[in-house]
Amino acid sequence: MQSLCQEMGIIFMAGLTHSNDTTGKDKRKYGFRHFFNAYMSDAALDPVLKEEMGTDRRA
Repeated sequence: MQSLCQEMGIIFMAGLTHSNDTTGKDKRKYGFRHFFNAYMSDAALDPVLKEEMGTDRRA
């Protein structure tokens, strides 16, 4: 969709994409991501999960 919007000159707002490729590798002049990325999700959840579940778990 982002490529098609680029060809047509239409703004593309990507929702619920945590991939850095959306605004990194695959970036386009008319493409934007209006949600946080995976790094930001981790930074927010890390302290809470450590407190609630400890640090001896693996995923």
